Amino acid sequence: MKKVPYCPVCRRELEIRTLYCPKCDVEVRGRFHQSPFNRLSPELERFLYCFVETQGNLKDLEQIFQVSYPTIKKMIRKLQHALGMTQQSAAAPPASAREHEILSILDDVDKDRIKPMHAIKRLKTKGEYET
Repeated sequence: MKKVPYCPVCRRELEIRTLYCPKCDVEVRGRFHQSPFNRLSPELERFLYCFVETQGNLKDLEQIFQVSYPTIKKMIRKLQHALGMTQQSAAAPPASAREHEILSILDDVDKDRIKPMHAIKRLKTKGEYET
């Protein structure tokens, strides 16, 4: 069944007014609350399913989706935003260029593009790592 949470014309949230049972042929009319889960994209729906299935284990999620830790955290922020749990846009970039660069270095290590020692050296030159 296809979800249509928003009006295709004005993009406002649709209101559920009719529920129908195909077995009994019963129709119930009224104003019904729509769950925020109805607004999830198929990608976020699958992510949420896997998140619950793995009991929130981020390492397992990294393996399932074949992505890095920062990408999993970004998906969690997108999920929070879609469910109305945060004011910050999930698609927004990291808080600062510095944070973005640190996440980029960690992502490079995670994807084996650089060795951990090289990452430490890069972080030290930026004043982000102390021994």
